[in-house]
Amino acid sequence: MHSDGFTKLFSSILTSSIWSEDDRTRILWITILAITDQDGFCAASVPGLAAMARLSLPDTVGSLEKLESPDPYSRTRGSEGRRLQRIEGGWLVINHALYRDRERVEKRREYMKEVMRGRRVNGLLTGDNKMLTGVNDMLTGANASASASASLSSSDRGILKGARKGRPPRSRNPLMDALSEADGGPDGITPGAWGRIAKGLQEIRTASPDVTPEEIRRRIANYRTHMPGCACTSTALANHWAKCAVANTTAPTPTSTLPNTWHDPSNPRRNAF
Repeated sequence: MHSDGFTKLFSSILTSSIWSEDDRTRILWITILAITDQDGFCAASVPGLAAMARLSLPDTVGSLEKLESPDPYSRTRGSEGRRLQRIEGGWLVINHALYRDRERVEKRREYMKEVMRGRRVNGLLTGDNKMLTGVNDMLTGANASASASASLSSSDRGILKGARKGRPPRSRNPLMDALSEADGGPDGITPGAWGRIAKGLQEIRTASPDVTPEEIRRRIANYRTHMPGCACTSTALANHWAKCAVANTTAPTPTSTLPNTWHDPSNPRRNAF
């Protein structure tokens, strides 16, 4: 069941490049939006989508290829205009957070209009415009929050939301923590770096769906035996995941070990991974 579908359909879709696609692609896109949850995840299989959209399996496969491909005419340039990203268990609607937060700002604006209308009716609004100034500041803050939220991962947004409400942060992801050790450990990792680590973990889980934190740490150690002169990062480990299944027992022991965060812009090989 998809009772947790959560997507508002904006009228701007009529002037977007998706509306220039064929009927099958448009129908499939609306179907995906209808069953996408509040984090932008569409949990489905290809046959399941075909059944929901009332499309044939070949038509569904062809439309999915279009939605997963770059769109040079898309108004949103992130991810080269792609609308979907295939992940474990379904698809991620790439721009979902952007439109979800836009909806929240609009709802808050309408709410504040109703509040101000009620205050005027009750004679509570003074003539010095202080209340209006406060409302404008609140709306400006909501817009800024929406822009910042769109650049965070769903887990980071959940942590931020919980902090604002005084709730303790969610438990940490052991796989993410283990992979972050390739970048120096979970403490001190920036939000942008967490996004890179999450992408690396996604690639690793595609290759090894049942991967454990211990296996990630073991392959980090193996990576350093294969490339002792190169920095180990989550991206590098994902790129060489299969190679690091076993250690390189013939590799020479380095005479010195540089910090994992060391960066030398004059040495391209140093930064190739």
